[in-house]
Amino acid sequence: MEVMAGGAVLALVLGMIAHRLRVPPLAGFVLAGVMLAPATPGPSISPVHAGLLADVGLVLLMLGIGLRAPWRALWPLDRAAVAGACARLGGGLAFGGLMGIGFGWSPATSMVFGACLAPASLVATRRLLGNRLCGSAGRFTANVAMIETLVCVAAAAVLPAVVGPAGGSAILPGMPLAIGALLVGAALGVDAAMRRTVEQMLPFMDAFAVPFFVALGMQFNWEAIAQMPVAFGATVLFVLVAKAVLLHPCAARAGLRCGPAVMAAGGLAQIGESSWMLVLTGVGTGLLDADAQALVLNAAAASTLVAALRARTWATPGAADVESGAA
Repeated sequence: MEVMAGGAVLALVLGMIAHRLRVPPLAGFVLAGVMLAPATPGPSISPVHAGLLADVGLVLLMLGIGLRAPWRALWPLDRAAVAGACARLGGGLAFGGLMGIGFGWSPATSMVFGACLAPASLVATRRLLGNRLCGSAGRFTANVAMIETLVCVAAAAVLPAVVGPAGGSAILPGMPLAIGALLVGAALGVDAAMRRTVEQMLPFMDAFAVPFFVALGMQFNWEAIAQMPVAFGATVLFVLVAKAVLLHPCAARAGLRCGPAVMAAGGLAQIGESSWMLVLTGVGTGLLDADAQALVLNAAAASTLVAALRARTWATPGAADVESGAA
């Protein structure tokens, strides 16, 4: 418990340092998790406690997403956002197929692995971009992230029923709780009175992201990376570069100029809570082995850190809004 308390203090300290350096604080949260990971030398949190923190953090994060996300903005459907989400999902499936050939995975395993790499973290996207993108650029970015989140939730809910848990074992407990938390939050968030209450609770709800991103950093495994450095590098490059390239034409179709389009694509070039849900589903159904799980979770931590550092180079808040508004 002393280590967990120290981890909370470390996360807050690193988050404050990141803020002072004009880097999104979530970079400090992830870095704190990496420093306390069981695979990192020095004081660490046990795998049992790390797993518990991950489950709690995921549930709280999905509840916050359900309450805060502007779900009504999805209707009528933004065709450019749908095209962007589909392009990234298709790219993920294709990349998963290539990785499956190299690792000898089954087609189902390759598909689940590729799907894990497609969705952006809705929370990380909001924290990385802040109010840099508003208007059509902000709506497009949020819609892509929300569509990807909904697709992943549907996949996580349906896949166990289609495949069945491996060996008759139950699906990991954190996953159905996370889905339920998202649905409950979304149902409450559509009520006008509840929305006003949510707005008053925003400072507390922002704290929901801290345990998740700390737990995400705790999944970083140096030994796994050392055993398959090429696969890890390829996975991170797909998340950071290929996904951004796939989204850029759709951003241009949505009317975004070059600057806001690049910023939107860069803000969505990471993975987080949706990928974690699919990993839980894949592990519970026996479709993801230890190598695939390690690649996804290590890529999630690495891509979040890199995206946060990259966000420091983007335009100041409002600069991109003026440019996109002129389109």
